[in-house]
Amino acid sequence: MTVLSMHLLLFVSLVASMPVAGQDLPSFVAKAKNIVEAKDSSLKLISRDEKEKEHDYKWRIGDGPNATGIWLRVFYGASTQEAIETMKSALDNLSQVPDIALKGLGDEAYIATDSSATSVWFRKSNVYVQVVAPSVEMAKDIGKKIAELVPGK
Repeated sequence: MTVLSMHLLLFVSLVASMPVAGQDLPSFVAKAKNIVEAKDSSLKLISRDEKEKEHDYKWRIGDGPNATGIWLRVFYGASTQEAIETMKSALDNLSQVPDIALKGLGDEAYIATDSSATSVWFRKSNVYVQVVAPSVEMAKDIGKKIAELVPGK
């Protein structure tokens, strides 16, 4: 085998081993947003912050002082390790780290509930997602459907 052939084989092997999910953030996020927006026809997008690897969205449900909402954060890392580090950093910055593991959402997932909302954090391959919703059922359902978008396990 020539040196060029060996380099080509090595390059193809490296590219093939990269996480598939990290290749198209905009279409992944569009599908994730559709999952959220299908939850309630009265949702109004009130905030969005789209960075190179991370998109954050906030929707309001209803109006007035008792309005609730949904928050979605999607981080699309170049590697699984990058997603692990981003999720760890996000969890480390919470005043109270969630201690309830959630099964079935990927490689690592947690859930926490308070009187006004439920938060779900999960990582699958190179994707880290946080969902905050008004109910346990809604947060888990959104998380599960988004996790199914990530190829792999």
